Amino acid sequence: MVNWVKDTFTHLGICFSFPLLNSFPFSILVRPWKRGYDAVAAYAIESVDMRRKYLASHRDKPVDLLQTIIDAVDPESKTRMTERQVQAECLDMLLAGSETGASTMMWTIHLLMLHPQYYRRVVDEVHIFVSIAGAHNNPAVWAHPLVYNPERFINNQEAKRNLFTFGSGVRICPGRHLAVLEMMSILANMIKDYDMAVPEDYVRRGPNVLDENGNPKLMESLQFLAAIPVNPKRDCRLIITRQTE
Repeated sequence: MVNWVKDTFTHLGICFSFPLLNSFPFSILVRPWKRGYDAVAAYAIESVDMRRKYLASHRDKPVDLLQTIIDAVDPESKTRMTERQVQAECLDMLLAGSETGASTMMWTIHLLMLHPQYYRRVVDEVHIFVSIAGAHNNPAVWAHPLVYNPERFINNQEAKRNLFTFGSGVRICPGRHLAVLEMMSILANMIKDYDMAVPEDYVRRGPNVLDENGNPKLMESLQFLAAIPVNPKRDCRLIITRQTE
């Protein structure tokens, strides 16, 4: 999909700049990129077609962006989009924000490398940050901060405000609500439908393997923007069994 999107933007950009490439035999020159565009377009059309077939045989409607596009009604004319318009919106949904975002970052870095005086200012600014790990383990804010106690957040708005997982202020993560919704939905459905346990031969961690503070010992991790396990193949093993009832 990433290569399809990249080829699509290349194809559209070149053909927009040189319209003659849309005509044969000149179109042969852009055929390698045209294949990516055709693949993305076919995927968009197939996605809409699959959804139409699903709606024809099911009463429930999926709750997602594609369904929102299909159900959208113009507030003035009270009409829905045509099939071709829905496919075009679906294609736009697949393309928007991917190559454009990557290209923006590429040019930003390139320009900063060309203008070191601005690069130094950016470096100084981004290094002014709050230590998330320190803030979340501050005993002046949290009672027994090293103890895993999710109940501390129940009916406690102050505790929720003291979390800086998604940042704060003008730089707070714009996708935080979607991220929470996705994580909560996935985790709730996993716990609802599956039983999870650590393997019997996994003795490095567990409820009875304690650290120097008497709490269950956490796996080693690297702290950067996220806590990344040092050895995920060893420490992230899990037995997942689908519940029968």
